[in-house]
Amino acid sequence: MLKFCQKRGRVFPSGGRGRRRRDLLRFKTGLGMRLRRGVCVTGVCQVTGRVRLLAGAHRLLSFNYCLPVLQFKNMATHSLETRFARWCAALWWLGAFFLGFADIPVSADETVLVGVASADITPDYPVRLSGYGGRRTEHVGVAQRIGLQALAMGPDSRGLAVLVTIDNCSVPGALRAEVLRRVREAGVLLADERFAIAFSHTHCAPMLEGALENLFGMDIPEDHRERIHRYTEDVTRWMTDAVLKAVRLREPSFLASGFGRVGFAANRRSFPDKPVDHDVPVLRVTDLGGRLRVVLAGYACHCTTIGIDAIHGDWAGCAREALERDFPGAVGMIAIGCGADQNPNPRRTMELVKQYGEDLAAEVGRVIRGEGMRSVPGAIACRAERIPLEYATLPTREEWNVLASKSGAVGYHARRNIARLERGETLPTALPYWIQTWSFGDALHMVFLPGEVTVDYGLRLKREFDRDRLWVNAYSNESACYIPSRRVLEEGGYEGGGAMVYYDRPTKFAWDVEERIIAAVRRLLPSSALRRDAAR
Repeated sequence: MLKFCQKRGRVFPSGGRGRRRRDLLRFKTGLGMRLRRGVCVTGVCQVTGRVRLLAGAHRLLSFNYCLPVLQFKNMATHSLETRFARWCAALWWLGAFFLGFADIPVSADETVLVGVASADITPDYPVRLSGYGGRRTEHVGVAQRIGLQALAMGPDSRGLAVLVTIDNCSVPGALRAEVLRRVREAGVLLADERFAIAFSHTHCAPMLEGALENLFGMDIPEDHRERIHRYTEDVTRWMTDAVLKAVRLREPSFLASGFGRVGFAANRRSFPDKPVDHDVPVLRVTDLGGRLRVVLAGYACHCTTIGIDAIHGDWAGCAREALERDFPGAVGMIAIGCGADQNPNPRRTMELVKQYGEDLAAEVGRVIRGEGMRSVPGAIACRAERIPLEYATLPTREEWNVLASKSGAVGYHARRNIARLERGETLPTALPYWIQTWSFGDALHMVFLPGEVTVDYGLRLKREFDRDRLWVNAYSNESACYIPSRRVLEEGGYEGGGAMVYYDRPTKFAWDVEERIIAAVRRLLPSSALRRDAAR
């Protein structure tokens, strides 16, 4: 049971069993009404515009436990008015309940402690941008400020989970490991599988140390490296501080999920089969009064609408700004799905990047205001597994020598590998690949896949699992590389193996890469997450 402390504005467990009936919430609502002996009525939800009843709504039929009372001045001297007001208020709430005007979670267990914090990560010094290999100068100006957001969910006793979204092209695993180390050092018990980073893959954000260092096909000048190192240290500190702040700011909240659709992503490969994924998964966080606190949305598309020399968050940054404009006081968060082979279409103008952000934000707004949102429980089961993704046969020394004679990133990559062999190093034969899943009860299941994952993975997982309860994130936790499906491997091309040089991987993957990843996700997610017909 819960009770509401009006002095501190927080919800706490009530006292012993003998006190529960008389010490449950007395929560004054925006309608000027107060509940005695009921768990709570919070008034009008700022998101949906509906009256929101929280836990204990199943007691509405019992006047002993849930009787709203209008609070008039000198009410004790107006007994007839008081009785009339009580019956009117009771009938009003019963009507709201039976006619479906109320958004009613089924129990107090659906509340979850949630905290959120944001940080501006726009540097005030020049840094080389990542994303495009032909752009080798440091950034010129700031077309849009970029940021990161930390979402902390759950109590320490039941397992804290933290998701960070960040405007960056590629986040190295070493940065994530260092942030986790510092958070633990600060006294926060955060398990490895309960910490996730989702990066937007904008191609107009500063480079981070250890990510895509082969991109430019040449050594990065030392003065550029110094500022890349400085920025990496700054981002590590900003992310750590945001996580710790989000943990401190946790308060009881409600989670709900839904799905929408937008259509600006298009398959960019020059092959006949061009699958796309236009789903927009949405997670809504509201406080006990129905005020919107956080909106997290995902979409499977590259952030490559523009390729300017200034800092910009691309369509994901524009969508976040639009959400925070449309819902003042709320924090917007954007994650990217399996969009490695998906581009915004058309692209290359500032007008388009703004339009795509507005389109996504408008659809997210429609979803969170609509009737299709599902309540999501706060208990989050987090699991993870590191699997080896085998490479195909590595090049021989003679083949490396041929590749080393080429120009650009291909030759640069070959020469780096020849140098490793000459130092007596062994080239890796597999990529360690860390897959992570979060299950919010059985209402929502999130999958986090590292690297640039092609669209086939998201579509296949939605076929095998219940797509109405599945959210697949790519570009998660570490840069990795392109992750092609079997179809893309067979077709070849950039995503099928050509891009491996930019991530300093020795060669393309073996044919079983897709089956290894899907099998791991099947092991990690509960069988209840499967499609209803598949589960039977």
